[in-house]
Amino acid sequence: MIGRILTKAAGPKVLLGVLVAAAVALALLLWRLDGAREDAEAARSRAEQYRQAHESATAAVNRLRTELDRREALLAAERERAAERAATRQSLEDALAEARRNADEAYRQCLDVRLPESVARSLRGHGGDPRAADGDGGAAGVDDGALPEDTGGR
Repeated sequence: MIGRILTKAAGPKVLLGVLVAAAVALALLLWRLDGAREDAEAARSRAEQYRQAHESATAAVNRLRTELDRREALLAAERERAAERAATRQSLEDALAEARRNADEAYRQCLDVRLPESVARSLRGHGGDPRAADGDGGAAGVDDGALPEDTGGR
């Protein structure tokens, strides 16, 4: 009944044109729907890749935070040991200074005597044979400024 009324009012050619236009519009909409579905699938795929990349980056950040925490703990322990060593060093220096202040006069005089260079070098392990021919502890025939009384008159 509606078809008859439309055919009488608009005519068969107009009705055919409207149907063709509706079919073309429907085809375009279906074509765009297919493209939208493809775009949605590509977006889902990219979203999954981004999610995996995010998980990977999060795991890397967590590993780096763990490493940072470990290194900070090591650094804190090393600083603590350094502070202990500094305190020990200071206490030993204080004890040495106190011992020097309390030393008797003969010992203080010994502290003020400079060792001959050949003896000091020998003690440091830089050469200088203490059994050298000239008897002053240095190399034979080399005058290092040591006086015979500095070496015990040997």
